[in-house]
Amino acid sequence: MAVKVVLITGASRGIGAATARLAAARGYAVCVNYRANADAANRVVADIEQAGGRAVAVQADVAVEADVVRMFETCDTHLGRLSALVNNAGILETQMRVEAMDAGRLQRVLATNVTGAFICAREAVKRMSTRHGGRGGAIVNLSSRAAVLGSPNEYVDYAASKAAVDTFTTGLAPLVFAPMRARSPQEGHRVATPLELFFDLVFVVAIAQAAAGFHHSISEAHIADGLVTCLMAFFGIWWAWMNFTWFASAYDCDDVPYRLAVFAQITGALVFAAGISSMFSVRSLNVAIIGGYVIMRLAQVTQWLRAARSDPERSPATLRYAIGIAVLQVLWIGLAQLPAAWIQPGFLVLIVLEMAVPAWAEATVQTTWHPHHIAERYALFTIIVLGESILSATVAVQTALASGERFAALAPVICGGLLIVFGMWWLYFYRPFRAPHEHRTRLAFLWGYGHYVVFASAAAVGAGLAAAVDDVTHKAHISHAAAGRRGNPGGALRAEPEPVALQPVDDAVAGAQRHRGCPGAVVTAGVW
Repeated sequence: MAVKVVLITGASRGIGAATARLAAARGYAVCVNYRANADAANRVVADIEQAGGRAVAVQADVAVEADVVRMFETCDTHLGRLSALVNNAGILETQMRVEAMDAGRLQRVLATNVTGAFICAREAVKRMSTRHGGRGGAIVNLSSRAAVLGSPNEYVDYAASKAAVDTFTTGLAPLVFAPMRARSPQEGHRVATPLELFFDLVFVVAIAQAAAGFHHSISEAHIADGLVTCLMAFFGIWWAWMNFTWFASAYDCDDVPYRLAVFAQITGALVFAAGISSMFSVRSLNVAIIGGYVIMRLAQVTQWLRAARSDPERSPATLRYAIGIAVLQVLWIGLAQLPAAWIQPGFLVLIVLEMAVPAWAEATVQTTWHPHHIAERYALFTIIVLGESILSATVAVQTALASGERFAALAPVICGGLLIVFGMWWLYFYRPFRAPHEHRTRLAFLWGYGHYVVFASAAAVGAGLAAAVDDVTHKAHISHAAAGRRGNPGGALRAEPEPVALQPVDDAVAGAQRHRGCPGAVVTAGVW
């Protein structure tokens, strides 16, 4: 494997020196740039070499174009093809109000902090961009909160230069081909992206269809058949959502190809949702269900293949994901051709195989999912699913009132339903903590897979509440007890859950690291 090479400007001390040492520890050969302090730069090089790494110190003033060109050429000669650039060099002059600043000061600050970053990036792009025969790479531009705050009455010139760097970074990013590199599990401030939130909202459409089908099955006294069909449909929704979520946590690069692949998954989810109603009618799979699922999963295959190409270190795992998912899609298509009596047993077999793929892939080398990001994604999806339950119950109540039912008769169901959903929310977020640590793979599987019951139960609550409304309005073909009102036509909805699933995840995964402000607990699921 070719050695990765990083050039770090201003690397003789401070952040630059720390970055150089860390990069060397991660396997990079390091070009240590300095402007004047040769002794400090040589100490950094000596530290790296003593630890078994490779490094070279190169003097260059990034404000001088000729120095920058010479620095990159020296790096090429001594270390090889560039893989990454860290634009760290910057200057900060004496604290001063704007009216006291002269042109010379402004030129010095902007020449180093802005022009230097531009010229260094230019030379890096020439070497790394695939357009110029490179293999791709990364450019890191160091900025500052001063770019936002402005440093009034202190360093307005420095703040302006860092704001220029921010804008430059925004403009540069789409122009440079960025491989789908593994994201760090320790990445700071990692939160859900707008695309991920949009993805969740689309998937809730499919969840709403499954809940509606289950609601009608309960009201028509086909509870067992409806439950099996609901669980089958919900698996397809949840599994596609979960695989996207964990992949995005490790490899989200938010470029155009990535977004197009996500769009294909969203399309598959809507096709899948379109087939759920028919699935409840015939109690079997149909073209829309199989087709929508295969679209979602094959789009995920393209993402894994791209990750394998861009991240050779983890390609054993990413290729196993791609192969496993692709083979299973052929089997899903084959399942649709089997006699009806074979559908459910075949479905169960394929579920086991689907859930075995991540374990098989991660057994080689672990992907770099982010604990805080995963916990937040699951928490947000829980809120959305609970919201769908509220919506289902609200629509049922609205329909009942429109048909002339008295509000007083519905009030117990409304109040009981709100208490149940609010209680589920309260239990889930009772103790904030993070998902299992990225190195605790078994706990991560337990935590991630266990949420199937949590999500499915939250969605089923909406179906149960809607069925209770049907019972009040005498549209349900079930007993009052089955509707949760135990022989009392005017009584309140029972809010006493019969536990069917997980205890709080704190107990199930004791020892998982806690993280203040990051919800991720799994509640005791129940049927009301």
